Amino acid sequence: MTNNQIQAVDASIDTIRRMLHNRDRMIKGLVLVLLLTWVIGGYHVFVQLPKMKANDAQE
Repeated sequence: MTNNQIQAVDASIDTIRRMLHNRDRMIKGLVLVLLLTWVIGGYHVFVQLPKMKANDAQE
């Protein structure tokens, strides 16, 4: 292999590493968003809805 071919292979390997790193960051972001959505939904179902039902029962 010539020097140019070696440099091209190194550049493509670096590009693949960067893409994998970005993919990992995107996956972590999606997991964080899903967890936040799940926590907010659970709070609404188990905290807000019983309060609302209790208020409806009092009226």
